[in-house]
Amino acid sequence: HQLLNLSPLVKLSWQRLRTNQTILANDSLSDCNKIMNKPRTQSETGQSTVDLLDLQNHEQTPAFQEALDRDFGTAINDTGDGFSRRRWLQLMGASLALGGVTGCRFEEEKIAAFAFRPQDRVPGVPQQYATFTELGGVAEPLLSTTYDGRPIKLDGNPAHDESKGASSIFSQARILEFYDPDRLRAPLKAVDSGFEETTFEEFVAACQFGSDVSKTVVLAEPSSSKSMADLQAKFVGKGGSWLTFSAVNDDNARAGAKLAFGEVVRAEYDLNCEVIVSIDADPLSMSQGSIANSIGFAKGRDADSGHMSRLYVVESQFTTTGGSADHRLSVRSSEIAGFVASLAKAIDSPTAPTKDMPYRERVFAAMASDLVAAKGKSVVMVGENQPAAVHALVHSINEKLGNFGKTVKLSKVSDPNRKSSIDCIREFADGLKNKSFTRVVILGGNPVYSAPRELGLAELISGAQSSAHVSYYKNETSEACDWVSAVAHPLASWKDGKTYRGSVLVGQPLVNPLFGGKSEIETIATLMGESETSGQAIVRNALKLDRKQWDAAVHLGHVADSSSEAFTASSVNAPNVEANDNWAQEWDGTSFELVFKPCNAIYDGRFANNAWLQEVPDFFTKITWDNVAQISPATAEALGVTQSGMSSKSRTQKINITVGGEPVAVPVAIQPGQADGSIGLAIGYGRTSAGRVG
Repeated sequence: HQLLNLSPLVKLSWQRLRTNQTILANDSLSDCNKIMNKPRTQSETGQSTVDLLDLQNHEQTPAFQEALDRDFGTAINDTGDGFSRRRWLQLMGASLALGGVTGCRFEEEKIAAFAFRPQDRVPGVPQQYATFTELGGVAEPLLSTTYDGRPIKLDGNPAHDESKGASSIFSQARILEFYDPDRLRAPLKAVDSGFEETTFEEFVAACQFGSDVSKTVVLAEPSSSKSMADLQAKFVGKGGSWLTFSAVNDDNARAGAKLAFGEVVRAEYDLNCEVIVSIDADPLSMSQGSIANSIGFAKGRDADSGHMSRLYVVESQFTTTGGSADHRLSVRSSEIAGFVASLAKAIDSPTAPTKDMPYRERVFAAMASDLVAAKGKSVVMVGENQPAAVHALVHSINEKLGNFGKTVKLSKVSDPNRKSSIDCIREFADGLKNKSFTRVVILGGNPVYSAPRELGLAELISGAQSSAHVSYYKNETSEACDWVSAVAHPLASWKDGKTYRGSVLVGQPLVNPLFGGKSEIETIATLMGESETSGQAIVRNALKLDRKQWDAAVHLGHVADSSSEAFTASSVNAPNVEANDNWAQEWDGTSFELVFKPCNAIYDGRFANNAWLQEVPDFFTKITWDNVAQISPATAEALGVTQSGMSSKSRTQKINITVGGEPVAVPVAIQPGQADGSIGLAIGYGRTSAGRVG
C-alpha cells in the first residue's frame, strides 16, 4: 500500500521479489513476511546455490556458529592460527575502534537521572582534566578529554608554557595502553606451574619490608616525583639501598656537566635563535625537552616574519632533526669527539668558506663563521651517546660564544647525587651475587630485558630470598620474581613530577583504576609501613601546598611559578680533547661501529604492546613493527648485502651482529645519509613477554 512512496529502484526490487515469490497484489503484509521468510526450493529458484534467504537455516549449523564465534565472540583470544590476516585484523580492530571513538555519537537511549548530579556534569558533553605522564624521569603536561567518565584522548596542556597544547607520540598513545586488556588485573604470586592471582593484602604480607632493611634493595626507574623522593629518603635513612636504572638515560649529560661546572646541572636551550648546531643529537624528537625545543625551533623558522634560523646537524644516524637541517654532515659517532675539538679551535680563529674547499670543509668553515657572527644568539648541543668529555667541551664552546644566560640556561637538578644507571645496575647485580641484597623490590621498568645481558639478572633475581615486581604489565622481569603487584595505571593515580625545565606538575586520576591496584607511591608507602598510604595525601604533603594553591595546581595541572633554581657558571673546565680531521676523511672500508638508539616507535621496548605506536612508521625508512640495522650504501657494499624493492615486495638480507659470542640476525635497511661504517640499531625489540600485540 506504500508502493507509490518508494523510489524507482526500490519499486524494481520489489517487483522482482514479487515475481520470485509469486506474491499477489492483494496479499497482506503478514502473508508477505511468511512467504519471504520461507526458504525457497531448487524448483522455485532454478538454482542450487545458497541464497540470502537461506541464512535463517544456515546460521544454525555448527560450522556457521563456529565461524561466528571466531569472528566476534573471542576476537582477542588465541585462535591458534598464527599471525594470519584474520588474526591481524582482530588485534588491530580494538585500536581502530578506540581511535574512532571521538567521531562517534552515543546511541540514543533512556537512562535514569542522577539522584544527585555531579557538579558541572552534563551527560554526553566532553570534559577535560589536566594530568601528565612521565618518561625517562621527565614529566610531560597533558590535558585529557573525557566522555561520561571515560578518558578517550590525551593532548598537550595549552596552559603550560613548555607544551602550549603539543605532546609527544608516546603520550598520545598511552590512552590505548590505559585500556589494554593485557594489563595486570590482580597481583600474582609464583607457583610451580607459573603464576596465580592473589590479593594486594597477601602481596603486602609477604613483601612488607619490616624493621630491618639493611639487605633490602629497591631498583627503580628515574623519577622527578617529590613524593617518591621523600619515600626514597626515608627508606635510605632506615638503612635500605635505593638504585636507579633506565636503558635510556641522561647519564653522559650529567657527568659532562659535573666535569665542566663541578656539579650536576641541566642545560635548557632556546632554539628560537640565529644559529643551531646539533651534534649527534635529536633535540626535535627523542631528546628530553623535545616539545619545548620544537616550539622554539618553529618560532625561529617563520619566513613570513623574515626570521629564519640556520640549522647545522652533524650525526651518524638519520634523525628527525637531521631531516630538518639546512646543512647536514654524516660523521661516525666515534669521530664526533675529534670534530667537536676541531670546532672549538675553529671558533677562536674562523676561516671564511670558499668554493674550492671540499664540501665537508666548506660546511665546517661556514658553521664556525656563523657561530662567531651570532655570538649570544646561537646554540651548540650534543647528544646522549657522546661521553662526558664531549659534553663538557660543548659547554665550553657555548661559554666562548656568550650563550649562557641567553640561549642556553643552566639550572640545578633535584637529585645531583644520583648514580649513573650503569653503575647502579652493576651494584644491583653484584649485591645479589654476594648476598648483600636478599630482598628485592623492582619498581616499574623491565631490567631483565633492558639491562646488559652479561649481568644475568634473571638468574640473580630468581635466586634472591624474596623478589617482587611492582608493575602494571607482566613482562620479562616479572617472570623472574616471586610476586607481582598489579599497580594502577599512571592515568588513574595521584602523582607529581617535574618537566625538563623544572615546572612542578600535579596529576589527578581520570577514573578509578580499571583493574584495581595501587599506585607506585601508594605501594611503596604500604610496603614501608607508612601511616599515610593515600596517594592524594602523599602528594599533597610532599608539595606542601595550602588549600588554594592545591586546588589551583590540580585544576591547571601544574604549580604556578615553579621552575628549577638557576645556576650561574663562574667558569667552565674545558677538558683536553684532541682535535683531528678524521671526520672529514673518507671511510677506510674496514672499520665499523655499532650505535644503539631508542626506537622512534616503542622507545626502549616498554611500548611494544601498543599497536598504535607499532604502526607509526620510521620518519625516514617508513619501517613499522620491526627494527633494522641501518647502513649506508658504501657499508652495504663492503658487507656484501643488498636490499631491493619497496613496500610488500621489498627483499633484504640479514647480517649477524655478535656481542659476547652471541649473534643476533638483523635485517638491513640501506639508506643514503647514514655515516659510512656506522651501523645503527634501535633497541626495544626481541621481547619474549610483551602481550598479544608485542
